[in-house]
Amino acid sequence: MTHADMASYILQKIAAIDIEKQRVGSGRLVGQSFLAIPGNDALRWIVPRDSRLGSNVLAQWKPYGAISLFKWCLFRFFYALKIAPLMPGTAIIMSEGLSCAQMPRLTDDTVPVIYVGTPGPQQKAVVTLVNAKNGKSVAVMKVALTAGACTSLLREAEILTFLADVGVKNVPRLLSIDKVNGLSWQSVLPGLLSPKKLTKKHIDWLQNLPQSGGMTSFEEQKKLMCKLVSHNDFKLSAQQVSLLKIAIEKIKSNNPIPLVLVHGDFAPWNLKQNSNGDLAVFDWEDAKIEGLPLWDLCHFYFIQAHLLNSKMTIDKFSSNPLVKTYLVKMGIDRADMLGLMLLYFLFMVVDRSRNTSRAYRAFLIEQVQQVVAY
Repeated sequence: MTHADMASYILQKIAAIDIEKQRVGSGRLVGQSFLAIPGNDALRWIVPRDSRLGSNVLAQWKPYGAISLFKWCLFRFFYALKIAPLMPGTAIIMSEGLSCAQMPRLTDDTVPVIYVGTPGPQQKAVVTLVNAKNGKSVAVMKVALTAGACTSLLREAEILTFLADVGVKNVPRLLSIDKVNGLSWQSVLPGLLSPKKLTKKHIDWLQNLPQSGGMTSFEEQKKLMCKLVSHNDFKLSAQQVSLLKIAIEKIKSNNPIPLVLVHGDFAPWNLKQNSNGDLAVFDWEDAKIEGLPLWDLCHFYFIQAHLLNSKMTIDKFSSNPLVKTYLVKMGIDRADMLGLMLLYFLFMVVDRSRNTSRAYRAFLIEQVQQVVAY
Protein backbone atom coordinates (compact mmCIF):
# COMPACT_ATOMS: atom_id res chain seq x y z
CA MET A 1 0.00 0.00 0.00
CA THR A 2 1.42 3.38 -1.01
CA HIS A 3 1.54 6.31 1.39
CA ALA A 4 -1.28 7.96 -0.55
CA ASP A 5 -3.41 4.80 -0.36
CA MET A 6 -2.75 4.49 3.37
CA ALA A 7 -3.68 8.13 3.91
CA SER A 8 -6.94 7.69 1.98
CA TYR A 9 -7.73 4.55 3.99
CA ILE A 10 -7.22 6.34 7.33
CA LEU A 11 -9.33 9.34 6.25
CA GLN A 12 -12.14 7.02 5.14
CA LYS A 13 -11.89 5.07 8.42
CA ILE A 14 -12.29 8.28 10.40
CA ALA A 15 -15.23 9.36 8.25
CA ALA A 16 -17.11 6.08 7.95
CA ILE A 17 -18.63 6.07 11.43
CA ASP A 18 -22.40 5.98 11.67
CA ILE A 19 -22.99 9.15 13.69
CA GLU A 20 -26.60 8.43 14.64
CA LYS A 21 -25.76 4.90 15.72
CA GLN A 22 -22.77 5.92 17.83
CA ARG A 23 -24.46 9.06 19.19
CA VAL A 24 -21.20 10.83 19.83
CA GLY A 25 -21.69 14.07 17.94
CA SER A 26 -22.96 15.71 14.82
CA GLY A 27 -19.99 17.70 13.55
CA ARG A 28 -18.46 17.06 10.18
CA LEU A 29 -15.08 17.14 8.54
CA VAL A 30 -14.92 20.12 6.25
CA GLY A 31 -14.05 19.26 2.66
CA GLN A 32 -10.27 19.52 2.37
CA SER A 33 -7.29 18.36 0.44
CA PHE A 34 -4.59 16.77 2.57
CA LEU A 35 -0.87 16.10 2.36
CA ALA A 36 0.51 12.63 3.10
CA ILE A 37 3.96 13.07 4.67
CA PRO A 38 6.38 10.11 4.92
CA GLY A 39 8.92 9.47 7.67
CA ASN A 40 11.31 6.56 8.17
CA ASP A 41 9.94 4.79 5.10
CA ALA A 42 6.36 4.87 6.39
CA LEU A 43 3.43 7.27 6.34
CA ARG A 44 3.86 9.62 9.31
CA TRP A 45 1.49 12.59 8.95
CA ILE A 46 -1.73 13.48 7.15
CA VAL A 47 -2.19 17.24 7.34
CA PRO A 48 -4.59 19.76 5.74
CA ARG A 49 -3.04 21.39 2.72
CA ASP A 50 -4.12 24.71 4.20
CA SER A 51 -1.28 25.41 6.65
CA ARG A 52 -3.44 27.71 8.76
CA LEU A 53 -5.28 24.63 9.96
CA GLY A 54 -2.33 22.37 10.68
CA SER A 55 0.51 24.62 11.82
CA ASN A 56 -0.56 24.92 15.47
CA VAL A 57 -0.62 21.15 15.91
CA LEU A 58 2.69 20.62 14.14
CA ALA A 59 4.32 23.27 16.33
CA GLN A 60 3.66 21.08 19.37
CA TRP A 61 5.59 18.13 18.00
CA LYS A 62 9.24 17.60 17.19
CA PRO A 63 11.63 14.70 16.65
CA TYR A 64 14.66 14.53 18.94
CA GLY A 65 17.34 13.25 16.57
CA ALA A 66 19.43 15.97 14.87
CA ILE A 67 18.85 14.82 11.29
CA SER A 68 15.14 14.17 11.83
CA LEU A 69 14.77 17.54 13.53
CA PHE A 70 16.41 19.31 10.57
CA LYS A 71 14.07 17.59 8.11
CA TRP A 72 11.08 18.42 10.30
CA CYS A 73 11.99 22.12 10.50
CA LEU A 74 12.47 22.16 6.73
CA PHE A 75 9.04 20.62 6.19
CA ARG A 76 7.36 23.11 8.55
CA PHE A 77 9.07 25.97 6.70
CA PHE A 78 7.80 24.68 3.34
CA TYR A 79 4.37 24.00 4.86
CA ALA A 80 4.03 27.58 6.14
CA LEU A 81 4.91 28.85 2.66
CA LYS A 82 2.25 26.52 1.19
CA ILE A 83 4.83 24.72 -0.98
CA ALA A 84 5.10 21.50 1.05
CA PRO A 85 3.79 19.42 -1.92
CA LEU A 86 7.16 20.10 -3.58
CA MET A 87 8.99 18.06 -0.94
CA PRO A 88 10.06 14.54 -2.05
CA GLY A 89 7.61 11.78 -1.16
CA THR A 90 4.71 14.13 -0.35
CA ALA A 91 1.35 13.15 -1.86
CA ILE A 92 -1.84 15.20 -2.22
CA ILE A 93 -5.05 13.49 -1.08
CA MET A 94 -8.50 14.83 -1.98
CA SER A 95 -11.26 14.15 0.54
CA GLU A 96 -14.40 16.23 0.12
CA GLY A 97 -17.29 16.67 2.56
CA LEU A 98 -16.68 13.72 4.87
CA SER A 99 -18.95 13.19 7.87
CA CYS A 100 -17.12 12.27 11.03
CA ALA A 101 -18.02 10.99 14.47
CA GLN A 102 -16.71 13.38 17.09
CA MET A 103 -16.68 13.88 20.79
CA PRO A 104 -19.94 14.50 22.67
CA ARG A 105 -21.53 17.93 22.34
CA LEU A 106 -19.09 19.05 19.65
CA THR A 107 -20.97 20.46 16.68
CA ASP A 108 -18.37 22.81 15.17
CA ASP A 109 -16.95 21.87 11.79
CA THR A 110 -13.50 20.43 12.24
CA VAL A 111 -10.45 19.40 10.24
CA PRO A 112 -8.20 16.47 11.26
CA VAL A 113 -4.44 16.70 11.67
CA ILE A 114 -3.28 13.09 11.83
CA TYR A 115 -0.13 11.52 13.25
CA VAL A 116 0.25 7.92 12.04
CA GLY A 117 1.97 5.61 14.51
CA THR A 118 4.80 3.25 13.69
CA PRO A 119 3.63 0.15 11.77
CA GLY A 120 3.26 -2.84 14.06
CA PRO A 121 0.76 -4.88 16.10
CA GLN A 122 -0.44 -1.78 18.01
CA GLN A 123 -0.47 0.80 15.23
CA LYS A 124 -2.92 3.66 15.63
CA ALA A 125 -3.62 7.11 14.22
CA VAL A 126 -3.76 10.06 16.60
CA VAL A 127 -6.14 12.65 15.19
CA THR A 128 -6.16 16.20 16.51
CA LEU A 129 -9.49 17.75 15.57
CA VAL A 130 -9.05 21.47 14.95
CA ASN A 131 -11.71 24.12 14.54
CA ALA A 132 -12.14 24.80 10.83
CA LYS A 133 -12.45 28.55 11.43
CA ASN A 134 -9.56 29.33 13.77
CA GLY A 135 -7.31 26.25 13.69
CA LYS A 136 -7.52 25.71 17.47
CA SER A 137 -7.37 22.12 18.74
CA VAL A 138 -10.65 20.99 20.28
CA ALA A 139 -10.17 17.25 20.87
CA VAL A 140 -7.90 14.29 20.29
CA MET A 141 -9.36 11.26 18.56
CA LYS A 142 -7.44 7.96 18.56
CA VAL A 143 -8.16 5.45 15.81
CA ALA A 144 -7.03 1.84 16.11
CA LEU A 145 -5.51 0.50 12.89
CA THR A 146 -4.91 -3.01 14.26
CA ALA A 147 -6.59 -5.39 16.70
CA GLY A 148 -3.76 -4.86 19.15
CA ALA A 149 -4.35 -1.11 19.05
CA CYS A 150 -8.02 -1.66 19.93
CA THR A 151 -6.94 -3.44 23.11
CA SER A 152 -4.49 -0.63 23.90
CA LEU A 153 -7.14 2.07 23.50
CA LEU A 154 -9.55 0.22 25.79
CA ARG A 155 -6.81 -0.17 28.40
CA GLU A 156 -5.96 3.53 28.15
CA ALA A 157 -9.64 4.46 28.58
CA GLU A 158 -9.74 2.47 31.82
CA ILE A 159 -6.56 4.15 33.06
CA LEU A 160 -7.82 7.66 32.22
CA THR A 161 -11.03 6.91 34.10
CA PHE A 162 -8.97 5.78 37.09
CA LEU A 163 -6.76 8.89 36.93
CA ALA A 164 -9.84 11.11 36.96
CA ASP A 165 -11.30 9.22 39.92
CA VAL A 166 -8.13 9.60 42.02
CA GLY A 167 -7.58 13.23 41.03
CA VAL A 168 -4.34 13.03 39.05
CA LYS A 169 -3.83 16.40 37.36
CA ASN A 170 -2.35 17.37 34.00
CA VAL A 171 -3.50 14.26 32.14
CA PRO A 172 -6.11 13.97 29.36
CA ARG A 173 -9.78 13.56 30.22
CA LEU A 174 -11.58 10.69 28.54
CA LEU A 175 -14.53 12.14 26.60
CA SER A 176 -15.90 9.04 24.91
CA ILE A 177 -14.95 5.51 23.89
CA ASP A 178 -16.27 3.44 20.98
CA LYS A 179 -15.28 -0.14 21.80
CA VAL A 180 -16.76 -1.59 18.62
CA ASN A 181 -14.83 0.55 16.14
CA GLY A 182 -11.69 1.07 18.20
CA LEU A 183 -12.05 4.82 18.73
CA SER A 184 -11.54 7.11 21.70
CA TRP A 185 -11.87 10.85 22.28
CA GLN A 186 -9.80 12.79 24.78
CA SER A 187 -9.32 16.38 25.84
CA VAL A 188 -6.38 18.35 24.48
CA LEU A 189 -3.41 18.92 26.77
CA PRO A 190 -1.97 22.42 26.31
CA GLY A 191 1.75 23.06 26.16
CA LEU A 192 4.86 22.12 24.22
CA LEU A 193 6.73 18.84 24.25
CA SER A 194 9.06 18.37 27.18
CA PRO A 195 12.84 18.68 26.77
CA LYS A 196 14.67 15.37 26.72
CA LYS A 197 16.71 16.12 29.85
CA LEU A 198 15.53 14.63 33.14
CA THR A 199 14.60 17.32 35.69
CA LYS A 200 13.31 17.58 39.24
CA LYS A 201 9.81 18.17 37.81
CA HIS A 202 9.88 14.65 36.36
CA ILE A 203 10.90 13.20 39.73
CA ASP A 204 8.24 15.14 41.63
CA TRP A 205 5.53 14.13 39.17
CA LEU A 206 6.41 10.43 39.38
CA GLN A 207 6.74 10.50 43.13
CA ASN A 208 3.28 12.02 43.50
CA LEU A 209 1.51 9.30 41.51
CA PRO A 210 -0.86 7.18 43.63
CA GLN A 211 0.29 3.89 45.08
CA SER A 212 -2.05 0.93 45.32
CA GLY A 213 -0.88 -0.01 48.80
CA GLY A 214 -0.01 -3.45 47.48
CA MET A 215 3.38 -5.07 47.77
CA THR A 216 5.39 -7.61 45.85
CA SER A 217 8.82 -9.15 46.36
CA PHE A 218 11.90 -9.71 44.27
CA GLU A 219 11.40 -13.46 44.64
CA GLU A 220 7.86 -13.23 43.28
CA GLN A 221 9.06 -11.18 40.31
CA LYS A 222 11.92 -13.62 39.68
CA LYS A 223 9.50 -16.55 39.53
CA LEU A 224 7.33 -14.71 37.01
CA MET A 225 10.41 -13.83 34.99
CA CYS A 226 11.60 -17.45 34.94
CA LYS A 227 8.25 -18.51 33.45
CA LEU A 228 8.46 -15.86 30.73
CA VAL A 229 12.03 -16.79 29.86
CA SER A 230 11.15 -20.49 29.68
CA HIS A 231 8.29 -19.77 27.26
CA ASN A 232 10.76 -17.87 25.04
CA ASP A 233 8.00 -16.29 22.93
CA PHE A 234 10.51 -14.24 20.96
CA LYS A 235 12.74 -17.20 20.03
CA LEU A 236 15.82 -15.92 21.81
CA SER A 237 19.04 -17.85 21.21
CA ALA A 238 20.26 -20.38 23.76
CA GLN A 239 23.05 -17.97 24.66
CA GLN A 240 20.58 -15.13 25.26
CA VAL A 241 18.32 -17.34 27.38
CA SER A 242 21.34 -18.38 29.46
CA LEU A 243 22.29 -14.71 29.91
CA LEU A 244 18.80 -13.81 31.11
CA LYS A 245 18.78 -16.69 33.61
CA ILE A 246 22.11 -15.54 35.02
CA ALA A 247 20.69 -12.02 35.32
CA ILE A 248 17.65 -13.33 37.20
CA GLU A 249 19.89 -15.04 39.73
CA LYS A 250 21.81 -11.80 40.21
CA ILE A 251 18.70 -10.32 41.86
CA LYS A 252 19.07 -11.32 45.52
CA SER A 253 17.24 -8.75 47.65
CA ASN A 254 14.70 -9.85 50.26
CA ASN A 255 13.19 -6.38 50.65
CA PRO A 256 9.51 -5.84 49.77
CA ILE A 257 8.65 -3.75 46.69
CA PRO A 258 5.79 -1.21 46.84
CA LEU A 259 3.47 -1.35 43.83
CA VAL A 260 2.99 2.00 42.11
CA LEU A 261 1.13 3.50 39.17
CA VAL A 262 3.41 3.24 36.13
CA HIS A 263 2.92 5.19 32.90
CA GLY A 264 4.81 2.57 30.89
CA ASP A 265 6.06 4.87 28.11
CA PHE A 266 7.36 7.78 30.16
CA ALA A 267 9.46 9.59 27.54
CA PRO A 268 9.83 13.20 26.32
CA TRP A 269 7.55 12.63 23.32
CA ASN A 270 4.69 11.75 25.70
CA LEU A 271 5.26 14.71 28.02
CA LYS A 272 4.38 18.39 27.76
CA GLN A 273 5.15 21.51 29.75
CA ASN A 274 2.29 23.96 30.05
CA SER A 275 2.52 27.75 30.39
CA ASN A 276 3.08 27.42 34.14
CA GLY A 277 6.00 25.06 33.60
CA ASP A 278 4.01 22.12 35.00
CA LEU A 279 4.47 18.65 33.54
CA ALA A 280 1.55 17.09 31.66
CA VAL A 281 1.56 13.43 30.59
CA PHE A 282 -0.39 11.71 27.81
CA ASP A 283 -0.48 8.36 25.95
CA TRP A 284 -1.35 6.04 28.85
CA GLU A 285 -1.84 2.90 26.76
CA ASP A 286 1.02 0.98 28.44
CA ALA A 287 0.15 2.03 32.00
CA LYS A 288 -0.24 -0.33 34.96
CA ILE A 289 -1.98 0.56 38.19
CA GLU A 290 0.21 -1.92 40.10
CA GLY A 291 3.62 -1.54 38.51
CA LEU A 292 7.21 -1.55 39.70
CA PRO A 293 8.97 1.56 41.02
CA LEU A 294 11.87 2.97 39.00
CA TRP A 295 10.29 1.54 35.82
CA ASP A 296 9.34 4.91 34.33
CA LEU A 297 12.74 6.42 35.10
CA CYS A 298 14.49 3.47 33.47
CA HIS A 299 12.32 3.85 30.40
CA PHE A 300 12.87 7.61 30.19
CA TYR A 301 16.63 7.10 30.30
CA PHE A 302 17.23 3.96 28.24
CA ILE A 303 14.67 4.44 25.44
CA GLN A 304 16.40 7.73 24.67
CA ALA A 305 19.82 6.10 24.86
CA HIS A 306 18.62 3.60 22.26
CA LEU A 307 16.72 5.88 19.87
CA LEU A 308 19.15 8.81 20.02
CA ASN A 309 22.26 6.62 20.09
CA SER A 310 23.54 8.59 23.05
CA LYS A 311 26.40 7.55 25.31
CA MET A 312 24.27 7.05 28.38
CA THR A 313 25.53 4.20 30.54
CA ILE A 314 24.19 2.19 33.44
CA ASP A 315 26.79 3.83 35.69
CA LYS A 316 25.58 7.29 34.66
CA PHE A 317 21.99 6.30 35.36
CA SER A 318 22.73 4.83 38.79
CA SER A 319 24.87 7.83 39.80
CA ASN A 320 22.37 10.45 38.58
CA PRO A 321 21.47 12.66 41.59
CA LEU A 322 17.84 12.83 40.44
CA VAL A 323 17.60 9.04 40.39
CA LYS A 324 19.01 9.03 43.92
CA THR A 325 16.39 11.60 44.91
CA TYR A 326 13.65 9.38 43.53
CA LEU A 327 14.90 6.36 45.49
CA VAL A 328 14.94 8.35 48.72
CA LYS A 329 11.45 9.77 48.15
CA MET A 330 10.06 6.33 47.37
CA GLY A 331 11.78 4.75 50.39
CA ILE A 332 13.71 2.31 48.22
CA ASP A 333 17.05 0.96 49.38
CA ARG A 334 19.76 2.00 46.95
CA ALA A 335 21.00 -1.58 47.01
CA ASP A 336 17.68 -2.60 45.40
CA MET A 337 18.15 -0.23 42.47
CA LEU A 338 20.12 -2.80 40.45
CA GLY A 339 17.40 -5.41 40.93
CA LEU A 340 14.62 -3.03 39.84
CA MET A 341 16.66 -1.92 36.84
CA LEU A 342 17.26 -5.54 35.84
CA LEU A 343 13.54 -6.29 36.18
CA TYR A 344 12.79 -3.45 33.76
CA PHE A 345 15.32 -4.80 31.24
CA LEU A 346 14.10 -8.38 31.57
CA PHE A 347 10.37 -7.73 31.40
CA MET A 348 10.78 -5.45 28.38
CA VAL A 349 12.74 -8.21 26.66
CA VAL A 350 10.52 -11.24 27.32
CA ASP A 351 7.04 -10.01 28.28
CA ARG A 352 4.74 -10.20 25.26
CA SER A 353 2.38 -7.62 26.78
CA ARG A 354 5.10 -4.99 26.42
CA ASN A 355 5.20 -3.26 23.06
CA THR A 356 8.97 -3.63 22.67
CA SER A 357 10.50 -3.32 19.22
CA ARG A 358 13.03 -5.87 18.05
CA ALA A 359 15.77 -3.22 17.99
CA TYR A 360 15.05 -2.05 21.54
CA ARG A 361 14.95 -5.66 22.74
CA ALA A 362 18.45 -6.20 21.33
CA PHE A 363 19.64 -2.97 22.99
CA LEU A 364 18.27 -4.06 26.37
CA ILE A 365 19.91 -7.47 26.10
CA GLU A 366 23.19 -5.59 25.72
CA GLN A 367 22.42 -3.71 28.95
CA VAL A 368 21.70 -7.00 30.74
CA GLN A 369 25.03 -8.30 29.54
CA GLN A 370 26.77 -5.25 31.04
CA VAL A 371 25.04 -5.77 34.40
CA VAL A 372 25.94 -9.45 34.48
CA ALA A 373 29.56 -8.59 33.74
CA TYR A 374 29.53 -5.79 36.34
